Amino acid sequence: MFENIWWWVIIIALAFTTFLIMLNGFLRGKWKHHTDAVLSAALLALLVLSVILFGWFIALCHLIGLFVFGALIYSVAARIAARLLRH
Repeated sequence: MFENIWWWVIIIALAFTTFLIMLNGFLRGKWKHHTDAVLSAALLALLVLSVILFGWFIALCHLIGLFVFGALIYSVAARIAARLLRH
């Protein structure tokens, strides 16, 4: 499974989308809700693609991993958002 390039593409895309969702939670602006909807739809599409490519068990592991990654990246996203909002 780890030799499959699509596995790595899905993992990186899921992590990047999760980071952007966390970062968007700290930002403000009139496009915040639209951005959140697009990112959430992208995350859902990636999870569905994960089910199609790897099966339900791996997709469930990806979903659990997203929650763990979101908890770990929360403070980093907050600091980056604070720096972005300062300028």
